[in-house]
Amino acid sequence: MSSKILVESRPLETRVALVNDNKLSEICFERNSQDALTGNIYIGRVENVVSGMDAAFVNIGLDKNAFLHYADLPDNLKKLKKPLKVGQELPVQITKLPGGEKGVRVSAELSIAGRMTVLKPASGGIGISKRIEDEEERKRLTAIAKKLVPDGMSLIIRTNAEHAEEDEIKQDISSLVSLWETLTKKLTHIKAPACIYKDHDAVYRCIRDLACEDTDEIIVEGESAFTSAMECARLFAPQLISKIQLYKSEIPLFSVYSIKKQLDEALSRRVWLKSGGFLVFDRTEALTVIDVNTGKYTGKNSHLETVFKINLEAAEEIARQIRLRDIGGIIIIDFIDMETRAQKDALIKTLREHLKKDKTHTNVLGITALGLVEMTRRKKREPIENALKCACPLCQSENAITNPECVALDIFSSLDKRFSAAPDKPLLVRASHRVTESCLNMHPDLTGRAYITTDDKIPGHEFTIEEAFENNLPPKTRKITGE
Repeated sequence: MSSKILVESRPLETRVALVNDNKLSEICFERNSQDALTGNIYIGRVENVVSGMDAAFVNIGLDKNAFLHYADLPDNLKKLKKPLKVGQELPVQITKLPGGEKGVRVSAELSIAGRMTVLKPASGGIGISKRIEDEEERKRLTAIAKKLVPDGMSLIIRTNAEHAEEDEIKQDISSLVSLWETLTKKLTHIKAPACIYKDHDAVYRCIRDLACEDTDEIIVEGESAFTSAMECARLFAPQLISKIQLYKSEIPLFSVYSIKKQLDEALSRRVWLKSGGFLVFDRTEALTVIDVNTGKYTGKNSHLETVFKINLEAAEEIARQIRLRDIGGIIIIDFIDMETRAQKDALIKTLREHLKKDKTHTNVLGITALGLVEMTRRKKREPIENALKCACPLCQSENAITNPECVALDIFSSLDKRFSAAPDKPLLVRASHRVTESCLNMHPDLTGRAYITTDDKIPGHEFTIEEAFENNLPPKTRKITGE
C-alpha cells in the first residue's frame, strides 16, 4: 500500500491530508488559534463547582470556561471528598475542542506526546499501544518502559515505537522529561488563567503522529511549512528527512491528488461503492447512523453471495469514511441482512481489521438483537462537516451550505498566488455578503493590495477576482489586504 502525507500551507490555514493508495484517508485543518488548542496546557482557576455533575467549570482565559469532570482528575485529587473548590488554581490540558454552545473540555491528568512515547507526569504506570499486536514485541517494549519510566510518572509506548531501539525510545523520553521540568518551573510563578504550553503546529504534529516507516512521501507546499516539517523530522525521525519534498508546481498540491473531490464526497449524505451499492449517512446530536444499500448491484450468483460481497465492500469504505469525516460518539451501522453466522462473523472481523488503520480509538460492540452493528469512536473534535459547512440562512437546514469562512480562505489563497505572479497589480474580489464579512474579519499577511465588494448575485460558495482600478472602485468597496 502506498502512503503519502500532503501538506498545503495557505494564508491563515494549513491543511494536512493522509492519502493511502490514492484515496484520502484522513484530513485536518488548522485555521486559527482555536484549531490548535488541543494539547495546550493552562493554569486554570475554578469558577464553579457542580457537585451534581461531578464536574467544575474552569477559567483558562478563553471566551468560555472549560469543562472539567472529576473522572479527569489525578488520583491524589480523586481521593478527596471535595476534590475542587471555587478559586482553586490547577494545571489543566485541553482534550476536546468546543462544539456548539459548549466550551472546551479539559483534563487535570496532563500528558505530553513525543513521537514514540507519551509522558503523564501526575500518575504512575505503563501502557503499550493496542496496535502493537505481536506479544514478543509487547514484552520487549514493556521491559524497556519499566527500565526508563521516570519515578512517579506514567509512560505510554506509542505505535511508532514498534521495533525501535532502546536508545531511540530513551531519547524520546528524555526530551519529554526536559520539557516537563521547564513547565513545572512556570507553574511556580504564573498566575491563572494563563497558557503555559502550546502544542506544535499542524505540520509538526503530522510528522510526529502520522508519519511512519510505511510512509513513502511527505510532500509539502509552502516554504515555512517545509521548514517546520524538516525541523520535526530532525528531532524525532531523521529517517524521514529523505522522504520530505518541497512542492513547487503552480498547480495546487491538493488539486493534483483530487483532494477537494474526495472531500466533497465525504460531506455527501450518500456515498457510492464501486459495486453499485451505496451508503447513507445520517447524523444526530447523539449518534451517527450508516445504512448500507444494494443500489445498482445485482450480483452474478446467489442473493446471499451478493449481499455478503456488498457488506464486505461497505465495511472497508465505512471504516475509511468514519476516519475521514472524523465521526465520534455512538455509530450504528445497518448492513444488509445476512442469514449465516459465518458471514456475520467474517463481516465484523473485516470491519475491525480496517478500523485498525484509524489511530483514534474505536470499539466495535458487535451485532445487536435487531441486526445492527453498534460501535463507538473517541470524540476529540466536531465532525469535519461542521468545519466546512454551516446552516442555510434561509431554510436553517444544518450543514446545507459551504461555510463562508472556507470561501474566504479560498479567496486569500487565490490572491496569494496572483500576488506571487504580479505583486504590484491591485485586485478586486466580488462575493456574497456573508463571504465579504468573513474576509473583513480576517487579517492575512499578504503584501499585495486587494479590495472586496458585495455582489449577492454571486452564490455563497463562489467568488470572482479581477483587476482593480483604484480610481474607480464600486461603491462600499473595502480593502482586505495591503497597507
